Amino acid sequence: MDDDFFVIAYAVSVLSLVFLAWKRQAKIARRRYWVHPVNTLSVVLEGEYFTLFKIIKEGSHDRFFEVWLWDYLLNLLKSHLTKHSFCQPISPEERLATTIRRGHSTDHKVIESTCEIIWRVMSERYVRIPDCDGWKKIADDFWHQRNFPKCFGAVDGKHVDIQAPKNSGSEYYNYKIRNSILLTAMCDARYRFTWALVNGDIELPPNRPLPNPNFSMLFWCVADQAFPSTENILRPYAGHNLPEEKRIFNYRLSRARRIIENTFGILTTRWRVFQARLQAEPCMVEKYIKAAACLHNFLIDTKPVSNTRYCLATYVSREENGITVPGEWRQPVGNATLIQRLGRIDTNNSNTGVIRMRDAVCNYFNSPEGELHWQYNAVTRG
Repeated sequence: MDDDFFVIAYAVSVLSLVFLAWKRQAKIARRRYWVHPVNTLSVVLEGEYFTLFKIIKEGSHDRFFEVWLWDYLLNLLKSHLTKHSFCQPISPEERLATTIRRGHSTDHKVIESTCEIIWRVMSERYVRIPDCDGWKKIADDFWHQRNFPKCFGAVDGKHVDIQAPKNSGSEYYNYKIRNSILLTAMCDARYRFTWALVNGDIELPPNRPLPNPNFSMLFWCVADQAFPSTENILRPYAGHNLPEEKRIFNYRLSRARRIIENTFGILTTRWRVFQARLQAEPCMVEKYIKAAACLHNFLIDTKPVSNTRYCLATYVSREENGITVPGEWRQPVGNATLIQRLGRIDTNNSNTGVIRMRDAVCNYFNSPEGELHWQYNAVTRG
């Protein structure tokens, strides 16, 4: 008797599932429209892409995306943004425009997939980690543009403010009493990111001497006091009332490190997604940042920095007659505070070799071979 009951119950369950599947299929078959004509018409006549974006593209040439530059970027990504469906898909240009103009919004899936494509297609060309020769070229640029020897980059870290993810507890809670993810990035002397949000080892050039003294030293990157002193990281001397030679070293290091501050400043003020706290999961925030870094380097590479609307010469902090002039990116934009400075991430203790290396560079900056004629006035002015 019990066996018959279970057989009947099983048969009823199977028939119920078959009936529900048939009913659902019949409902789909009776569907008259995939998108109602009224909604389709309103999108064409009143949608942002068909109204505002096309007007901006055709008439506003004061933007940093000129028509030819936009078309070049679109052609680079078009084949990857093209979707195939039995209904009319979103065009590649509209997908790209939605991502760049609106950042994080209701078009979540479109933006996520477009950001992934931007990183996959463009990162190998525009955010590629340099090889050994590439690091040497960057070091040469830092020497000629910033008078800092053997520097393969400027590094900094920022807290990117996000809305607290669900059930995350204090995982993303930082010392600024906010929820954030940590972004660490390095740039070259041309305000381009050489890597961002990338973990792993990098291949550095072999040791070579400073421009004049004949002793071999490592290559290094410059950082602020949030980073520890290591054999490949030079940070300023800590403390107040330092002797003149140490203040000169700090001044010279600051001139080189200012590059990464400018790079972050350009990124966070040029892209509207960074002008409000990001209401997205950490994995999505990472995709936003990676895509923005690709587009940032693309715009820097496409035109010289001195001749592009994306980064005017007055937009970055610079020196005029030995006086530091703040860049226009430092002007506040609304109440946006998305990217905050990084607190200390390690101890201040350094081993003897690292201290001797920094002292050797300090001595070089204060020697006739390595000094700059205006550095003494700069540190005297404070």
